[in-house]
Amino acid sequence: MVFGWNQGQKNQTVSVPKFYRKSQSNLARKQKKVSRKEIGSNNWRAAQNRIARLHQHIARQREDFHVHYCS
Repeated sequence: MVFGWNQGQKNQTVSVPKFYRKSQSNLARKQKKVSRKEIGSNNWRAAQNRIARLHQHIARQREDFHVHYCS
């Protein structure tokens, strides 16, 4: 498990942010809403898209952190 990230020649350790953990309650709430929808309905599809956008947001946060602090 990585607790810190070494940043180049400065020998500084940057703590790794927990993007997924911060968004976990929001994700759980959205997944709960999807479970109450009728599968295949337009409202179900919209709710699924909200979950997908949240997953994409988390992935982009992680990628952005990696690009900025690891290069």
